[in-house]
This record gives sequence, C-alpha cells and structure tokens, in this order.
Amino acid sequence: MAHPQNPFTPYSPVSPAYFVGRKREIQGILDHLASAARGSSAISGERRIGRTSLLHYLTERLSEAALQEYFFPLYVDCQSIPRFTPTRFWQRVLRLLENKIADDSLGKAIAKLLGQEEISCTDIEIVSDRIYQDGQTLVLLLDEFEWVVQTDPASIQMTHDFLSGLRALINRVPKGLALVIGAAQPLDKLCEGIEFRGSPFSNAFLLFRLRPFTEAEVDRFFTRMLKGTGLEFTEDERNYVKQVAGGHPLLLQTASSLLFESRVRVGPIENYWAISKRFEEQASHHFKSLWEASTEGEKTLLLAMATRDLDHELTQARLTRELRSLTERGLVVHPDSHPEIFSFLFAQWIIENGERPVGMADPETLETRLTTLKEGHTIYERNLEHLKFKEAQHGPNPPLDLVNEIDSLVNRIVELDEQILNLEKTLRD
Repeated sequence: MAHPQNPFTPYSPVSPAYFVGRKREIQGILDHLASAARGSSAISGERRIGRTSLLHYLTERLSEAALQEYFFPLYVDCQSIPRFTPTRFWQRVLRLLENKIADDSLGKAIAKLLGQEEISCTDIEIVSDRIYQDGQTLVLLLDEFEWVVQTDPASIQMTHDFLSGLRALINRVPKGLALVIGAAQPLDKLCEGIEFRGSPFSNAFLLFRLRPFTEAEVDRFFTRMLKGTGLEFTEDERNYVKQVAGGHPLLLQTASSLLFESRVRVGPIENYWAISKRFEEQASHHFKSLWEASTEGEKTLLLAMATRDLDHELTQARLTRELRSLTERGLVVHPDSHPEIFSFLFAQWIIENGERPVGMADPETLETRLTTLKEGHTIYERNLEHLKFKEAQHGPNPPLDLVNEIDSLVNRIVELDEQILNLEKTLRD
C-alpha cells in the first residue's frame, strides 16, 4: 500500500488550496480594493510569517469569476529583478502581463513599450488605461518590496522618483492601477530616510502587519493540511506541535512535516525526542532570524525568561514596550500571568546561542568555551528543578507538554555533560 504524501511544505509558500487564516487581512484588502478609491494595501511581517502565501492566495481570489470582472491581478516577485531599476521593473511586469492577455491591441502596446530603451511610470498609464476600458483595475501584487526600496546614497534619488511615480499611478483617475505590497518591514519604516514632497509614500496605503496564527487558526491549519491524507494527528501530537512551534507558520510546517513522516513510518508517537532533535536542526536558522530581529531590550528579556532569571528583569519589563512587542510577535505567551517563551526549544536555543558564539581556535578560547558550557549546564539544571517541582504539583498524571520539556532538558544535560568531559580532556591533553 502506498504511503500518503506529506502535505506539509516548510520550504515553500502554501498553495491557495491549503491556505488558512488571515481572514481580517484578506477582507480588509479586498474591501479596500473594491471601494470607489480602488485602494492599495501594504502587508508586513517577519520572515516566513506567510506574506508570500497570502499574496498568492489573494492573486487566486482576484482571479475568480466574481472578482475577475473587476480586477486583473498580477503577482510579481521583486527579488526576481536583478540590479533593480525602474525600467527593469516595468519590463518584468510587462512580460508577465504579456503572457496573460488575449487582447491584440493591448499586446501591441506592451510590445512597443518593451522596445523602448527606458520605461517610466507614466508610460504604464497606456497599459492601465487600456485594461480599465474593459472595466478592470490592474492589481500588482508585489512581493519582497524591500528589493525596490534602495536607500543607499547612490540609489536614493532613483528610489524617490520611482516611488513618487508609483504613488501618482495609483492616485490618478481613472483608477486603473492598485498595488498590494509585501515586505518584511512596515512600509513607513521601509521608506525612512526618503523625503517626499507632501505626504509620505506609505500614506497612500492601508497597512497590515501579519502576526503568528491564533490557536483557532492552528487547529484549522491541521484540519486543512491533513484533509485527504487518511491520517490524523492525535490530540497529544497536535499539542506537541503547538508546544514547539507556537503560531509561527514556518515552524508549524516544519514540526508537522517531521511528525507526519514519523507517523507514516512508525504510527502514533510516544517519544518526541527524535523529532525534537530534527526540528531543532531545521528550525535553528529561523530561531536565529527571530533573535536577530529583536531589539537589545527584547533580547535581554528573552534571555531572562530562558534562564528563569525573572525576578529583577521581568519586574522591570512587565509593562514595557519590549514585553508588548514580544507578545505581538508571538515570541512570548501568557503576558498577563506567567510570561513564557512560546517554544521550549527556542528557549534552549537562546541559552546556547543568544550571545555571540565562541570559536575554539586556541587554549584560552577553549577555556572560555568550557566556562560557557558549564554556565549553560547550571541554567538547565535550574530549569529542570523548576519543571520537576511543577510536575510534582500535578501528581501522577502531569500534562504532556511538561513531560516533553523535562525529557528534552534531561537529554540536553546529558549532551552537555559529554561535551564538558570531552573539552576538559582536550585541555588536559
């Protein structure tokens, strides 16, 4: 009997058929597009939070019969435009558009523009007006927009002029063009340092910031992704994924993919240690991204939580901007009662990697490395003591998430014991 195909895709955008969540953002963007203003929107959010998946989903929605009557959607990955210039940008847009149209007269207009040495924003009025004559608004869904906004001294004037031209295009009448922009940073922050006459570029957009999934969205994620596979995760398995991944789409896809593979091979999971080890390996680059995107204050608070050194740090930070920001980013949960890092594996990553790693090139550096390992060992022992106290309070049936975290800490302490012994032997030799 053939094994079911793994539906989880941690390394590529989710196809529209599997898309879940983001109802508020989707409705807000579609309503803004459908208004008389044919309004433009900008989506921001941390790396791998689902911006690309959302833009692909919106492209699909705008292509449905009910909306295609009014909109002509075109997805453009700005990262695919090498050595960005306005002309290269419009060449990319026009070639993508050329592949989608059936109108000969519009095709000739596009071919003429592509024959020009340079293409400006005003040249595109010809195309958008022609599409508008058929009752449609051209909607450019621009992913990785940070590749467009170049603020180095040599490029800032080009960027200023290009953005000013884009704003003029979306504001002109007839409303032949609208934009849906995706970028890691909010548009106002992305365009910092570019001075516009009149209002800033971002004022022409309705702004949305993507957050991690809610618990209800995570449950819908499981249901949608597993549909048709003939396999269901148990409640314990779902809780494990939530425990290590929180509501972060990439981490949910990664943990679920590993769990699915294991379920196909061995059936229901009883020991999650092997999955946790593989998850750590695959998620480490994203943990690093989350850490590097944090401010110094946020890093201080995360370290305090990871090491359970909370008495001073958390008292000082409980109501500060750092705690609010970490909660909004989905890195901290339960902010009003007992704030915790969303994933015990991310907490372990912070303990071991939260500060600049020490190289191992000479005896003095080895000594420093040994000190770091022993400090980590002490922190894990303290955390383990704290968790065992919580376990004892639950009696003979502690919750699975607590058992998983204790097992993970015990195994990590064993690993550190071995590393410390090997390093001490190296120094003696």
